[in-house]
Amino acid sequence: MLKSMTRVLVLSGVVTLTTAMGSIEGTAGDLLAAEPGKAPTKLTVQANSGFAVDLYQQLSKEEGNVGKNLLFSPYSISSALAMTMEGARGQTMKEMGEVLHFPAQAQRTGGDAQRLPWETSLIHTGFAQLNERFNRKDKPYQLSVANALWGKIGYPWDPAYVDKLNKSYKTGGIFPMDFAGDPDGSRRYINKWVEDRTEERIKELIPPPEIDSGTALVLTNAIYFKGNWARPFDKRRTRILDFTREDRSTVKVPIMSREFSLRVGSAQLGRDNYVTLFELPYVGEDLSMVLINGRPNLYGRSNLSLKTIEKYLTAENLDKWLRTLRKEDGVAVRLPRFKMELEYKLNPTLKAMGMPTAFRAADFNGLTTSPNDLSISAVLHKGFIEVNEEGTEAAGATAVMLKESVRPKFDGSRPFIYLIRDNKSGSILFMGRVMDPTEN
Repeated sequence: MLKSMTRVLVLSGVVTLTTAMGSIEGTAGDLLAAEPGKAPTKLTVQANSGFAVDLYQQLSKEEGNVGKNLLFSPYSISSALAMTMEGARGQTMKEMGEVLHFPAQAQRTGGDAQRLPWETSLIHTGFAQLNERFNRKDKPYQLSVANALWGKIGYPWDPAYVDKLNKSYKTGGIFPMDFAGDPDGSRRYINKWVEDRTEERIKELIPPPEIDSGTALVLTNAIYFKGNWARPFDKRRTRILDFTREDRSTVKVPIMSREFSLRVGSAQLGRDNYVTLFELPYVGEDLSMVLINGRPNLYGRSNLSLKTIEKYLTAENLDKWLRTLRKEDGVAVRLPRFKMELEYKLNPTLKAMGMPTAFRAADFNGLTTSPNDLSISAVLHKGFIEVNEEGTEAAGATAVMLKESVRPKFDGSRPFIYLIRDNKSGSILFMGRVMDPTEN
């Protein structure tokens, strides 16, 4: 059995924080790993792995992100979306589960499968087990996950929905918010909650336009990590050197360096091209950062571009690459010291990944005790990371906001006028009104 490990994956300067622990022997896609022997945890891990890589690929090709840094916490985003999905029904739920890579074991069959396509409790249980492990006290680093629901005062929230999320995600129930009367005060209150749970690294997650009087529900996730390297870099060896960009241009940056005894992996990608992996553990060796780029030639260069590596980057291939990691002595590592904060509005990204229905004509009737017209108005995410000689600090936060749909709606539960007309000529053939449908 492999030792428990959380991995921070870095592809030659493009950063993705994944925030689950351990690896499971025989489990595909251990981008996020889990405690062995717990089936729901394994399923959640597999789902997170597939979602993480798909999201990376989608973000990397979007306009504005091409050739730019990436930084996000897939664990934070999938947590917030999984909580939201619990209230979805029908096509809305089906698409969300597919984008989140819910496994075949979570698919429902039978007469009710069309209304409830997924057995969400399996994934929720997995998140509960992972969060319990991440939030435990006895660890030589800081790692914490927090979730919350913020609901419009007086809205008919379904107690069963609220209780289920509280059980798995420790949301503390649903916090009543006066979105209609004080939308900006509500926004600032939620943002303060995020700041407090990310050591003030994530600020202003929700900008002013996103919450207004039509907002009904906001779901938030916050994750924070801070850990020291098991074998720190010596600051005296840090030098200002060239960092060569993908287009071969260079920029001067502080480069840390040292020799390690660590785990190294390699996999062939086409003729004479190899991808290499280096695993840098943090204190306690429960967590590590994995660095990925092309294997250099005799001249210290690699003909394998990051763009080429990304073409091969799938959850399955990443799993294969990670399984090649083996301990080696005297491994030289040069790593830039860097700090960045990035933010995304994920609406177009998630639509492109396959869940457009959640943003229009959605079915979130599992959220309330009476029918509603809620749809997702925004999925916001911010990430922060700082890597230096001592270690790494990283934070991520996600907010999913639902509003009552502004699309036209006819309410035939009260008196109305009707007419039947010939559309081509405009002739009204019949006309009337309904004051009481039970009377002739």
